[in-house]
Amino acid sequence: MMQEQPHDTIEELLGVYALDAVDQHERRLVENHLSRCSLCRNEVDEHRDVAALLAGEVVEPQPYVWDGIISKINATEPRAVAPVVSLESKRKTPFFSSTRWVTGVAAAVVIGLSTGLITQSQRIGDLTFLITEQERQITALAATLEADPLEQAVAAALADPAAQIANLTAEGSNQTMLIVMLPDGTGYVYQSNLEALPTDATYQLWAVVDDKVISAGVLGNQPVLVPFHIDPNGLQGFVITQEVTGGVPQSEADPVVGWIKA
Repeated sequence: MMQEQPHDTIEELLGVYALDAVDQHERRLVENHLSRCSLCRNEVDEHRDVAALLAGEVVEPQPYVWDGIISKINATEPRAVAPVVSLESKRKTPFFSSTRWVTGVAAAVVIGLSTGLITQSQRIGDLTFLITEQERQITALAATLEADPLEQAVAAALADPAAQIANLTAEGSNQTMLIVMLPDGTGYVYQSNLEALPTDATYQLWAVVDDKVISAGVLGNQPVLVPFHIDPNGLQGFVITQEVTGGVPQSEADPVVGWIKA
């Protein structure tokens, strides 16, 4: 029957045992103790949980670590073989020696794994930042593609320093209309608070060019964004009238709002 070892002696071997780094004799001593000690069994389980977490990433030790170990081994003088002694009389000597050696190796492994985990965390952080930035750019691009082409054209015209803004108003009325005009004669009705007309009526835009009134477009009964094009040479102003649906070639109606070029 195997003699029960002191609790303190077995406790020193628990970490080594959890790493499966004991010889057969030590294993039997530890397992014999574990069959009777729930406290030590719990400690072994904790050691194994930690080892399982650290095993998630294997980090290759740097070459200089192994070179240092080899140089120390080579520098150590040979020792005479010690006589065989009874385990009962010298039970602590092999335990302490084994524990110190394995503990040193385990510490080196933990340091190496910790360094690898920190490096990996930094890489993950960098990748997360790049992915977030790419997602932001994709979202911005998608928003641009989804925007109405006419709205994009109006925004570009408003951003053009060479564009001219015409504010059509009427005396004694709060109705207005804004037009942005590019140098090439491309224009956009982009803002209006004109009253909505019946479905059988429409607003019509007229350009005053060289003292002549020329139709520049039918705007509908509730203008929002309406493009048009005229010859910019000789432009003197704009006028809006209320006409029948489809517009007319010449108007006899009074202007609703208008703008005269300064």
